[in-house]
Amino acid sequence: MNDQDISNAITQAVQSAGRDCVVYLSPRDKIPNKDFSIPEGATTDKFVIQYPDCPALDLEVYNTDEQTHIFIRKIGPQDVLDALPEAPWEGNFRLPARIFAPGDSFKADYEANAGYADSYSLYSELCSALKPTSIFEIGVRYGYSAFAMLRCCYPGTVYHGVDINSVEQASMMLHTEFPQHELRLARADSATMTHLSRTYDLAHVDGDHAHEATLHDIGLCFGRAKYILIDDVTAFCTTNSAVNEWLAKYTGFQAVKYDTQTGHVLIGPLPYIAGTNG
Repeated sequence: MNDQDISNAITQAVQSAGRDCVVYLSPRDKIPNKDFSIPEGATTDKFVIQYPDCPALDLEVYNTDEQTHIFIRKIGPQDVLDALPEAPWEGNFRLPARIFAPGDSFKADYEANAGYADSYSLYSELCSALKPTSIFEIGVRYGYSAFAMLRCCYPGTVYHGVDINSVEQASMMLHTEFPQHELRLARADSATMTHLSRTYDLAHVDGDHAHEATLHDIGLCFGRAKYILIDDVTAFCTTNSAVNEWLAKYTGFQAVKYDTQTGHVLIGPLPYIAGTNG
């Protein structure tokens, strides 16, 4: 399954009918940009399309006179995810205002929407419970997730984070806030990484949300991290399909899901495996 090919095929099919089309690889209520609202007078449809290598493609379609908006709610089976037990969490931690990067538009969204606090509360709670002494993170951005994790770790915790974009702002903030930890951040593309040189107690996967990219990042961490935490499992249908596929392939490992605003899955404990990543 190639999620971009599926998206392109949907777009071409709609455009061939003479309509302008926008395809979102997320359910309407989970899109990162919350500004979309159903246009007045739009007709709505919800249907499942059969597509090669994708037995369940669930679309939500909104038609206006000018444009068709298509939200992909599901891009494949999610039977394994549906069967995962749901774990409790408290959700009462808030990021302090001082750590937000200057000009970051997410700050206003975070302050206006209490649901955005879900993820960071979960990160703190998991690190309070698991007490990792080493963390690897794919998708650092401005370091907010790292902050939520590291605040609950013992002094001397090793944190390594990579992001395809600049990590300068995140590095400055985290080094200021946590001089007691061993921090190393790098601008790097996880897609080019084939092996982690060391093992970690916890890995956080929140990078490229495409299906194949998510599978790659989970595989990169598998065998090198005792626990793997994956973000945006319900926010992006392609992350959802990748996690379901991985869990269906690698059976026998414990996993739980958390009903946060973006959806999280924690896999582990996992064995450490020498050699290349599986």
